[in-house]
Amino acid sequence: MNAHEHALHPIAQRLAARSRLSTEERDAILMVPSRLERVAKSRDIWRPQLSESNVLVLVSGLIGAFRQARNGARQITSIHVSGDIMGLERIMTSHLPLGLQALGDASFLILSLTDLRRLADRYPAISMAFWRECVSTSEIIAERLFAIRSLDAYSRTAHLFCELAIRSDAIPSKGSNSFSFSFGATQQHLSDVLALTPIHVNRMLRELRERSVMTLQNRLVTIHNWDLIQRIANFDPAYLQPSYNNAGAD
Repeated sequence: MNAHEHALHPIAQRLAARSRLSTEERDAILMVPSRLERVAKSRDIWRPQLSESNVLVLVSGLIGAFRQARNGARQITSIHVSGDIMGLERIMTSHLPLGLQALGDASFLILSLTDLRRLADRYPAISMAFWRECVSTSEIIAERLFAIRSLDAYSRTAHLFCELAIRSDAIPSKGSNSFSFSFGATQQHLSDVLALTPIHVNRMLRELRERSVMTLQNRLVTIHNWDLIQRIANFDPAYLQPSYNNAGAD
């Protein structure tokens, strides 16, 4: 596997987690041209309402997808972690209202929509894999908005970090109740995700720390009691599970 194929390998793995892809189809994904770019913390990558001709794949760091009001206020609808594919919906529509902002120093691959459309046209199974990835992204956004509407600030904060722990593959395979993962976003970013003021976010983080549930310090999240934080958040990870077993006979 050359350096280019190595860079795209996580994408092939990500798509294959939800869809049955043949060796030929995986190899076709690995051959899509891409280039690597880096962006500094808090920089906008895409602005809302602007058409883009690319899809991004996050290699490292965190990126937030956001909507922005006319007065400049932002709501981050989801946080993207390493391996996430951003803007795949543009294969079907070139205009999306979402913007993207780096929540910490980030690096990502840029793939052409034209190349991905050709790939989808040639391989129906890959087209379905793209569709399933879009559905997964929509489910995460829907769950985030539901949490904002239905959970109090304390549970809402816990819910976000439960989600990020799973999506970051931070949970040890042996089921340890305590573990850590990196998180470079600021309290202002958390405010934009949780629909809370930065002061309120700080209070919730302090309460989680004082109750020995979770600590956020020096860009590192430490979950002290995984079972407890899930109960606090009323967290059901079903919406994050790959749907490979329900994929049908691709």
